[in-house]
Amino acid sequence: MKTIQASEFKAKRLALMDWIAAAGGGVLSTKNRIPVVELYP
Repeated sequence: MKTIQASEFKAKRLALMDWIAAAGGGVLSTKNRIPVVELYP
């Protein structure tokens, strides 16, 4: 699982969705080191 900051998630969300679909991985978005969103295929 890839962990990124919420601001990076906001800027790169479409590319991250493509990466998740292709790789089958997941993304954990954090805000001030607190998990906010988990995104899986």
